[in-house]
Amino acid sequence: MAGSLRYVLGNPNVSVVIPGMQAAHEVRENVTVGEEYAPLSADEQEQLMRLIARMKGDYRYGQVCLRCGYCQPCSVGIDIPSVLKAGDMLGAYSENQRHVALEVWESLEVSPEECIECGDCLEKCPAGIIIPEQLKRVAEAFAQYQQGQE
Repeated sequence: MAGSLRYVLGNPNVSVVIPGMQAAHEVRENVTVGEEYAPLSADEQEQLMRLIARMKGDYRYGQVCLRCGYCQPCSVGIDIPSVLKAGDMLGAYSENQRHVALEVWESLEVSPEECIECGDCLEKCPAGIIIPEQLKRVAEAFAQYQQGQE
């Protein structure tokens, strides 16, 4: 838990963290992290991401991608985490909310169809996702969704 809290605190876009706690020892742990905060080293971050990936838990909307960005940069400029996020949103959101997924999809600067299957992202993904296959799956899902909207 301490590693996760340190990870969140290390994000420059986060100004407040409100961790959930169920026991007194978790309160003490969180206070200690707050008082003695030190950002995670690159090795600690990688270790944490790999631990989370091994958990194979049910993430929000059934996602598999951890959105950690370790797969980046893509050699052709695909924003892999955003593509996979858009795909998860399309699959999980109700019909009246799918426009949000479409907005994310349409904001992509480089289409996932530009993937050249170089394999660089595969080596970097702590969750072991077969990213080129997932990029194709998401592109096909959006093509079908957009055809149904016409």
